Amino acid sequence: MNLLETIPQKRRQLILLVFFMALFNVCLVLFRAYWSNTYLYFFLAWNLLLAFIPMGISLVLRYHQHSGKRLLVAGILLSGWLLFLPNSFYIITDLFHLRPKTGIPLWYDLLMIFSFAWNGLIVGYLSIFDVHEFLEERWNKSVAWSGSVFILVLCAFGVYLGRYLRWNSWDILTDPLSILMDIGRRVVYPAQYLDAWGITIGYSLFFILGYITLRVFSKAEIAAR
Repeated sequence: MNLLETIPQKRRQLILLVFFMALFNVCLVLFRAYWSNTYLYFFLAWNLLLAFIPMGISLVLRYHQHSGKRLLVAGILLSGWLLFLPNSFYIITDLFHLRPKTGIPLWYDLLMIFSFAWNGLIVGYLSIFDVHEFLEERWNKSVAWSGSVFILVLCAFGVYLGRYLRWNSWDILTDPLSILMDIGRRVVYPAQYLDAWGITIGYSLFFILGYITLRVFSKAEIAAR
């Protein structure tokens, strides 16, 4: 039995929807390139592609019949998943690039960037849903919720590392010492890096409340059947 066959129909429908949304995202950025004769926002497509990587990993972890049951394999998958997951939430900070541009209505750029950010958030939350369920099935609800909240805090800090310190997910493999030094300074001397912790706390609360909201919606939809 292949992976697709083990995924429930409702989940496959959600995956199809986010791929259709991604197609809409790409059409927006391609039309903008044609309209303006520039490739200014092509990086949005790359950021969204990175956001889809953790969702693919979490699907394998939760639904592949062997991957989630083997501790070593599950550990490797979770490590890779956590490494790329902040990319899903990072896209909301691309709204910083929103500026009036000659020949392009501001509303169009707002629609384009926000649609990418929305899809990134949804993909990220769906991915955490899978890991949440995996943790609950393997341990219990307390572990699943504690792990999900902690992961969202790490994502918020990852957004800070990516947007303000310009670290990428793969830099942990290519230059781990520098990243650890940057993180260490902010942990040891928090008063000197208030912006880092302000951003982390603020985004953490936003991500956590958004996650809880979506889980309440999903549970309410199931209960209403």
